[in-house]
Amino acid sequence: MKKLACALVGFGGIGHHHASRYARCKNVRLVALCDIDPARLAEAESKTNLGSSGTLDLAKLRLYKSYDEFAAAEKGRVDMIDLCVPTYEHARLACRALRDGFHVLSEKPMALSLAQCDAMIAAAKESGRTHMVAQCLRFSPVYGALRAFVEGGRFGALRSLSMHRVGAMPWSKWYYDHRKCGGAVLDLQLHDLDFAVSLLGTPSAIRCEGLRGPSGGWDETLSRLRYPGAKAPIVTTAASWLRAAFKPGFEAVFERGLLEYDGAELRAFDAKRRPVKLAVKGADMYGLEIDYFADCVRRGARPERCRPESTRESVRLALLQARSAARGGAWIRT
Repeated sequence: MKKLACALVGFGGIGHHHASRYARCKNVRLVALCDIDPARLAEAESKTNLGSSGTLDLAKLRLYKSYDEFAAAEKGRVDMIDLCVPTYEHARLACRALRDGFHVLSEKPMALSLAQCDAMIAAAKESGRTHMVAQCLRFSPVYGALRAFVEGGRFGALRSLSMHRVGAMPWSKWYYDHRKCGGAVLDLQLHDLDFAVSLLGTPSAIRCEGLRGPSGGWDETLSRLRYPGAKAPIVTTAASWLRAAFKPGFEAVFERGLLEYDGAELRAFDAKRRPVKLAVKGADMYGLEIDYFADCVRRGARPERCRPESTRESVRLALLQARSAARGGAWIRT
């Protein structure tokens, strides 16, 4: 089966991480790169808070220094775009690429405002092209195991879920302006918020306590998601750009056991706190999300695992978290 042709637009840190995954994808191959910084187009590897991106053979790719140059040369040759530009460019370039006839996988957060999210959804509908936001945790085997325990009931009902994602301030200068990145509450905490909502649904109310940090926005946050019902789980998320090292993780307490993930290892324990063996495959979430999107494009199917409307909802709730932080942690109905 012929693979789709993809161009990656935005070859910074996360762009490098995406690019190195294409060699293992079943449904798509990388054929072109585009970045406005010529120096980046000469870098076969990048080191970020996620570690080394892996290496890429740049000699096999067509290289472009602007979207205009790329689009003029590649319309009709490239099927999809992997959009890894800074957040403040997500909506503008996604809408343009969709209207230019490309299918678009765009990095998270979807956009900085609901109006921008709505414009992206409208552009996909008007163009008839497929669009998905790369909320990578939805494709993580580790977080998939958590979903299986919650939905399968192996340990009984979920009693509490605590998720965290902390680290140092990102490397690019535009992160130091919350008007361009949204602060940690939108850029970083959104990962766990999006996964929790995809797992449990929209909470009835939300609150967030926060500290302003280097971005000028909410860069240290502790949030609570309230779900209705006497037996509803306690759900919290925490994020920070004020720490020294990147550490994601979660703790999930069930009626008859628990799961713990420290960013490196997922562990399960039964009701008596005895270890339980898990069979979690170590597949890469970036490669899985890219291949899933490409398969949806190839089949002409909606990306049901990660619909743009659902990621718009995550942005809406993250913006409510920012509003709650500005109000000193007040509860806000969703």
